[in-house]
Amino acid sequence: MRTNHHSHPIPIPNDAARRAQWIIGELKLAGSSLAAIALELNCSRQAGALALRMGSQRWEAAIASKLGRSLHELFPDRYDKTGRRLRQTRGVTQVAA
Repeated sequence: MRTNHHSHPIPIPNDAARRAQWIIGELKLAGSSLAAIALELNCSRQAGALALRMGSQRWEAAIASKLGRSLHELFPDRYDKTGRRLRQTRGVTQVAA
């Protein structure tokens, strides 16, 4: 985990937009990027930006792997603590079957 100048861990932001920027920064620190993951997944770079906003299990798994984090840590609004995908259905979050 990245630390600030006082050597305290920088927590993962709760806000989805800030969390997306944090993820991009963490990927850079890890020597990677959305563009690099796009090449690995044979996708466009735009797909990575869209995945951060809209969600994509494939992209989320690749990002979590690069950062050594759980899906729930990085995307708590999309995954439960066991790593099961949550889905939005008419405004209600449900566990995907």
